[in-house]
This record gives sequence, C-alpha cells and structure tokens, in this order.
Amino acid sequence: MRRKLLLFLALVLLLPFQYASAALADIEVFDIAKGEVVQRISNNAAMQEEIIKSLESISGLAKPLDSKPAQGKMIRLPLEKPVQIKNQWVDLEVYEVFMILLPTKEPFLILYDESRNPYLVNFNYSPKRLMEKITT
Repeated sequence: MRRKLLLFLALVLLLPFQYASAALADIEVFDIAKGEVVQRISNNAAMQEEIIKSLESISGLAKPLDSKPAQGKMIRLPLEKPVQIKNQWVDLEVYEVFMILLPTKEPFLILYDESRNPYLVNFNYSPKRLMEKITT
C-alpha cells in the first residue's frame, strides 16, 4: 500500500514538470502550390503572444471554401497550452491553430478543439506582424 502511494505521489509531482519542460513544436509554413512544408520556425514566447493576439481578434465565423485552393500558405501555429476563447462567435478551448493565407480571400483561422473539431473564423489581427516574425 505504501509503495502504491509513493508511486502515485511521484507521478503527480513529475507529470506537471514533464509537461512544462517539453519544447514547443515548431511553427510550420506549408506552401499549398508546392504541397510541402517550406519553412520551420522556432516557436517561443514572442510567437505565442502573437498567436494569442490573433485569437483575441476573432471577428466572426468564416465561410468554408468551395474548393481546394491552388495557391497560398497554411501556417501551423502550435500553442504552448490550450487557450480558452469566449466571444459572441465561439466558446471553446483551442488546442491547435492554422492561419490560412490565400491570394483571393481574406485570411482566416482554423481552430481545433480537444476533439479535433474544426472552427473557421475571421479575425482582425494583421498577419503581416506574424509573418515579419516568421521571416526574420
């Protein structure tokens, strides 16, 4: 019994440390025309701040695309931890974010919740700020 209690305490104390010490996944830029990831960028606190700003600027639900775009970029923006977003359009905990930049459409975000359900949303955040950080 004592051995089980010690094992339980060790797990409870070590799991948060392991989660906190895990490195953030890289930001990935996917070129739609090439069909491949063309750039990987180190994810850090400054990038996380920019991702949060984009989530805080949600301005409505986006319409689904009619067809697969031939050009543009999809940027995978991994989060350090899930982010709760609650406004008049969505109320969910976001686990993963993709920013979609197409030449013929306003940029939009695809948000994924814990069950991997997608939510397409418009936003007011300027993707230029994030792109500047990505390209420098």
